[in-house]
Amino acid sequence: MEFLQNLTEARLLGGGKTGLKKYNARDIADLLFLHICALQMMKHEFYGLPEAQKYIKNSGNLIHFDYWSSHRNELYVLIHVLIGRFAEPQQRLLKDQEASRVFIERVKIDKQLLRKYLRLIAAGKTDESFERRFLLGLEHGLMINNSNYRAIRRLVMTWPKQSHSTKQLVMTRLLQILRSKARRSELLPILEAISRKQKMEDRTLKPLEGEDNRKAQKTPTKPKMDFIKSLALGAAAGAVGGLAGYHLVRRKKSS
Repeated sequence: MEFLQNLTEARLLGGGKTGLKKYNARDIADLLFLHICALQMMKHEFYGLPEAQKYIKNSGNLIHFDYWSSHRNELYVLIHVLIGRFAEPQQRLLKDQEASRVFIERVKIDKQLLRKYLRLIAAGKTDESFERRFLLGLEHGLMINNSNYRAIRRLVMTWPKQSHSTKQLVMTRLLQILRSKARRSELLPILEAISRKQKMEDRTLKPLEGEDNRKAQKTPTKPKMDFIKSLALGAAAGAVGGLAGYHLVRRKKSS
């Protein structure tokens, strides 16, 4: 019976609570943030919105996130571990136990706003002002300190206004990060399918240092611009400047 209770449909955890042992609370917060950013991006794409709606539906009824569930996806699990009222047994499985405990005590997520945000996507609706406030608040509440992740948030907030080159850069970086840190994510194959259909992945762009664990990736021979600076160029300078900023950070694969 205990074995059955530990099982979950969340592929990210490899089929059970024990999969949490691979992550600490910082990892869980980062993954939740990236998954929400991905959903924000998907809701504005032709092939993305139906998949985002289906993904949210599989996360449950969104009434609460208090109990461990054996039939909900990774989105529910990530939220539950961080803010579920009865998540302590799951939290005790995390790596770096003391640091994770202190981190979770500091996490601040407004459940009501989170439910509203997810329900907007599920209904196929947009509230640009609310979404901006929510995503920024989520970044602060999860204490996101990775400049690359913050840059992704800045651009997905105004996704329809971005040039294709900027979208391609963001999608490529997001795919690279998830392949490195969440290979089993249910969202990853969905994003890969969308990127193929809409030509949104640049396979000549090598992963940033620290975001890839494959042996084939080595320190680049050419100096690279920080990801957040490259994205800022794209956001501030428009399509032409964005394309220029994009080329500044391109690191071609060795021929």
